[in-house]
Amino acid sequence: MDYYIVDEIWELFGIKSREDYIEKNVIPGNFHSEVPEDIIRSFKTVTQLTAQAYYDYPLYDEALNKALRIFELAIKLKAKQLDLKEDSLNNLINKLCKIQNLKHLKETLHRARGIRNTHMHPENHSSGWFMAKGKGNIQMFVNFINGILRN
Repeated sequence: MDYYIVDEIWELFGIKSREDYIEKNVIPGNFHSEVPEDIIRSFKTVTQLTAQAYYDYPLYDEALNKALRIFELAIKLKAKQLDLKEDSLNNLINKLCKIQNLKHLKETLHRARGIRNTHMHPENHSSGWFMAKGKGNIQMFVNFINGILRN
């Protein structure tokens, strides 16, 4: 099997070259200095998976799965910093939004939690990058992590 043949599906998305693909679909994960190194290092895998999805479309789902786990980790880290007791992701989001005055993000954080739940508890196999809005959702997680982990 040749691992470096462009996945034909990208043509359907109007991707013309590897450079075009990288510009439109690879998320570098730019984080501020208060984001823990563990999260930054973990996100490098997301970036690499999005880059390699050029050759195998389903890798984009794996990148999203990794980003979802990092998002959950960021929420739990922030909750720990604030001395909140362990709780469900739903309750931690509610508490963080109240404590950090993030009410404007509450609905979107819960949408992200819903995406996380769908990916972590699948009912069937699917390459849902297109339905999950790929880069937009992964970039959303970068933005949330940056926002949540500000002191």
